[in-house]
Amino acid sequence: MARFIVVDKLIRSSGGHFLEYATRLADGFREAGYEPVLLANNRFKGEKPEGLRAVIEFDYDRVVLGADRKAKKIEARARARLAAKARREERLRLSSLGVASAVYHDLLRGGGARQDRRSMFVALLVFCGVLATRLLILLGLVLLWPFKKLFQGLGWFLGRLGSGRAGDWVRARISWAREYAVPSGQLRAAALGVRDVLNDPGGTRAQSNSIIAALDRMKPRPDDILLWTTVKEADLEVALEVARASQAGRAPVWHFIFREPIFLNEGAHYLTGQQHRGLRSKLLELAAIDGLRIGWWCDTEELAEQYSTLGAGTFGVLPVVMPESLATFAEEGRVTEPEPGAKITLGYFGDARPEKGYGILPELLTALSHRKRAWNERTLGVIRTTRDLEAAQSELDRSTVSFRETLIRRRRVRMAEARVKAASEIPDRLSGAPEFGLLAQSNFNVPDGSALTRSSRYRLLARDDIGAEIYTVPPASEGYVANFGRSDIVVLNYTHPLYRAGSSGVFAEAILAGKPVLVTDQTWGGRRLRTAPGYVQHLSDLIDKQPGIWLSGDPASVMATNPAWVLPPSSSTHLALRVRFADLSVTDQLKAVVNIRLVDGSVITRERNLCNRLPMAVAVIRLPQAALALNVKIERLNPRLTPDDFRLETKLLSHSPEDGPLCAIGMIIGDADEALDATVEMGRHFAHYRRTASAWSSEWQEEHLTRHAVVRIVRTSEAARPDSRQA
Repeated sequence: MARFIVVDKLIRSSGGHFLEYATRLADGFREAGYEPVLLANNRFKGEKPEGLRAVIEFDYDRVVLGADRKAKKIEARARARLAAKARREERLRLSSLGVASAVYHDLLRGGGARQDRRSMFVALLVFCGVLATRLLILLGLVLLWPFKKLFQGLGWFLGRLGSGRAGDWVRARISWAREYAVPSGQLRAAALGVRDVLNDPGGTRAQSNSIIAALDRMKPRPDDILLWTTVKEADLEVALEVARASQAGRAPVWHFIFREPIFLNEGAHYLTGQQHRGLRSKLLELAAIDGLRIGWWCDTEELAEQYSTLGAGTFGVLPVVMPESLATFAEEGRVTEPEPGAKITLGYFGDARPEKGYGILPELLTALSHRKRAWNERTLGVIRTTRDLEAAQSELDRSTVSFRETLIRRRRVRMAEARVKAASEIPDRLSGAPEFGLLAQSNFNVPDGSALTRSSRYRLLARDDIGAEIYTVPPASEGYVANFGRSDIVVLNYTHPLYRAGSSGVFAEAILAGKPVLVTDQTWGGRRLRTAPGYVQHLSDLIDKQPGIWLSGDPASVMATNPAWVLPPSSSTHLALRVRFADLSVTDQLKAVVNIRLVDGSVITRERNLCNRLPMAVAVIRLPQAALALNVKIERLNPRLTPDDFRLETKLLSHSPEDGPLCAIGMIIGDADEALDATVEMGRHFAHYRRTASAWSSEWQEEHLTRHAVVRIVRTSEAARPDSRQA
């Protein structure tokens, strides 16, 4: 039977997505007739799944993570020193000398009151008295008879130690310890181990030797498949050592999966990113090894496009493998309707990390639950702003000095009217929205987490009025799937540049389960949602049917450095963008920058990236209630894109909750400030969003189930074998 061999040194425990990913692939290849073998870290803890072989004998944590641990120890020592210094300063400040010094400096700063001088003298006298008392006590202890005799006895013992029976006994014990307790062989081995670590800080040689030994024991055949998961540049060094030294290791077809972007800049051109010469040279060296058959893979089209620019070969796209059990939730969403007014549960999955949007959960839940406070804010705001309006109108009615002063006062009246309107409409943001709860996985990916994640967790645990369920330990596979079924909306407020082209397993699982998503723009998940046919069609129909005002879409005007400002009508609630492309691509080609000037004079910016995966791209931005003016600017993420390659349409919409849902499947937000309105929108029309998300799940299954990844790897391996090339 052919074998499917997975090499992943990051598998160190029974939990985590590394083992989950390998197990899903192993199950898929077992169904395809392969024997799965997992080469994992020997520090594996927990219950091993079927087929797991921990054969890598290298302590990966000690070497690779040693620098991080050393840095943490240094940081801890620095914090301890600072804390000790603070304690010493506090004791000194509260001592008699500190009090005297404080009084003295007060006198120098202009004091001179009699009571201050008296306090200084008293403090000095107390300090001198305490110091003299301590000196007398110390002198007495030294001169007392018991201590004097003790010092004399210690001196006699040290004098007799050099010769005589006592000295011989001590020297005999030292010789025995040197000979038997710590043999020279152990010392030599320890020295060699330290030398190896110093000469091989990345652990490349140790890892390659362990993998070579494992492959030699298994004796792989040409019909076997060897898969390296989550490959980085350091892993390529290990693979090079294995390929050069092991003849048996070259027999199977090698496959590499790359999941991290090499260009963090936006756009499809990648002209401003680093060239990664070291990565490119290692890829070329691997491809040039005689007899080695290789398959290059990424799990997104954007990553495949990036790695293909290195010139080492063509990178294919491997689906994000997911359990088929999640698809049952999508089937339930297609056949059942949610109960009207039922509580909506927000789901957060994965480690509690700032770049994954964990920090917005306390603010979001607080804003969703404080309806009474919102009403009070509205009442007070209306009273306050009404008074300001009356004062501005009375000032306008007075006789003016100049025409300029009249215009200024009229502007003040208009701003006051806008503030009154905004204050009176605060509860409208929450009207018709159901109650919300939270189900959040809150385990830290690093010890103790960061300051933001710790404070966010404490704030969530302290709130017992919002019905939050917080899991500080990552659940097992069955519990993870069950939590997906209990969640109604999945929050994915990712902000790190790695997520622009890198995949998100949580997003893929949410779509497979038919769950509406709250996803950030300028990420892989946001790009896939914006290019979903159901999302595009729904928003395009809304732009055509919803009443509003069309704005100029002239490329020359929207691509200008300083576009013209537009005064939106008071009834405008959203700005809709629709772009039609001439050519197709897989990455973002345009960025729409919308500047919104508020009534208080401040300017906020909303950005949306537009991808031409489909001939048409759409986006919608909610306008604040205090919006006074706005302008739209288009930036080309691809410099080769000309104004003739696209056509822009912009429209100011007047949309209310009674008009129906705004989007489909989910909502795309630019930052955390838009999360509240997007969540309320999906809560109001949850039945629509769940139905459309369940409908997209059927299309998603045809792309991202495990069996599709197995088929692609097997076909590539069969095409790479010598007998298939001869045929």
